[in-house]
Amino acid sequence: VYLIGHSHGGNVALNAVNRMEAGAVAGVFLLGTPQMSVRSPAARACDPVEESGDPDVPGCGDSTSHWLYWGRAASRVTGAIWNLYSPEDPVQTTLAKWSSLWGAGALSVGREYAGVDRELVHNGVIHWRSSPGSSLMQRLIARSGVAAHNALHCERMGKLIGRLFGPDASFEEALEHAGLSPAANEITDMGRRLIMPEPRPGSSIPEYRAARFDVNAPPYRVNMGGDGVRPVGALLIHGFTAAPTEMRPFAEYLHAHEPEWAIRCVQLAGHGADMAELRRTTEVDWMKSARDGYAELNARCNRMFVVGLSLGAVLSCRLAAEDRDGKIAGLVLLAPVFDLPWPSKYLLGMYGLVCDSRPKPPHRAAYYQRHGLYSHMAYPVKGLQSVRRNGRAAWKVLPEISVPTMIVAGRLDRLLPQRQVRRIATRIGSGLARSSEVEVVDAPASGHVLTVEPDADDVHDACLAFLRGDASQD
Repeated sequence: VYLIGHSHGGNVALNAVNRMEAGAVAGVFLLGTPQMSVRSPAARACDPVEESGDPDVPGCGDSTSHWLYWGRAASRVTGAIWNLYSPEDPVQTTLAKWSSLWGAGALSVGREYAGVDRELVHNGVIHWRSSPGSSLMQRLIARSGVAAHNALHCERMGKLIGRLFGPDASFEEALEHAGLSPAANEITDMGRRLIMPEPRPGSSIPEYRAARFDVNAPPYRVNMGGDGVRPVGALLIHGFTAAPTEMRPFAEYLHAHEPEWAIRCVQLAGHGADMAELRRTTEVDWMKSARDGYAELNARCNRMFVVGLSLGAVLSCRLAAEDRDGKIAGLVLLAPVFDLPWPSKYLLGMYGLVCDSRPKPPHRAAYYQRHGLYSHMAYPVKGLQSVRRNGRAAWKVLPEISVPTMIVAGRLDRLLPQRQVRRIATRIGSGLARSSEVEVVDAPASGHVLTVEPDADDVHDACLAFLRGDASQD
């Protein structure tokens, strides 16, 4: 058993070693852990492992210097204790002292342990440099040095620690193995953007991991119906931060009932990849992806339907409004989101000042894995701004849509209020001499991702009936 503690978690690990049986722990790794000593006899009673101290051993429990948390931890492990720190990290020293309840004269905070058995403790120095980001918060973090503290639990540090397991480990070799330099290293993920493996069907992820990991893996590509020209095609478009897996349940359902139809699921630009790539795309790129999917399917079928979910539904409206070939025979809009809900849309400008992304609720990771979906665990702020611009562009052209349309809305969907559904239905085709046929379907037990929600079977049945009805018409 090895204990690895970041910041004050390292002190917790030392405390645990002193309370466990000697030899129960093979080694301890301290990452940016404040090394605290108290120069006051009265302070000795406050150490949680005071019983393990020896008053006759200088630096452990004497009247001049008492090291908090350490006790005899260094001699109670079977291997070694590694104290890994960064000189660029102010949290380990300055901030730790400021946040302490001890008086300034009583507490000394440093980077290296100098108490009893100090010869058994190995020190390792990792230098970091932080490049200022685009947001105000990123620039403040870079200037304050807090990023160097967080970087001590990044992915490369995990590789370094893994190589240090064992009695003959060399710190220099571990640095090289982890891709770290003895000189300054660029800060990248800070332990918050690791790629998760592809989930197995039915698997789940503990909620505590959701805040630190992106559910991000190669997307499922849907392209069914074989080669050659088909009588009917279905173009499926997923939502924001998601991937084609979002449309997979309906694609497979549709293929099972209409195997002769050509089914194509668009992967929007920047989606199904890392967050940095998604941040670089806008509504212009997403619309190009939708148009490319339309052009590809247009060459394979005589007529087509467009089915979109959330952002994909809004892009579908824009496609239908600009369809000059008249190939689009109908639209299915699943939970169309033309704008952000209150108060998010009013706070978006403030988000952009302090951060570049807005995290999703932690429980969403378990939801995505349970349904076999791939999605980022945060919304890029610039992307949300693009969602709003795309919604405004689509809202303007709704009166021009002339094809039959079905809107499906979940009653539990927080992103699409019921009153907005009625507004959308009224606006579609309102600028034409003959209004378009608009059907609204209610999903009473469902939230936003209608293809996997409790009403998914009923939603799929309703969509198929709608598509079949229009496909049978000349």
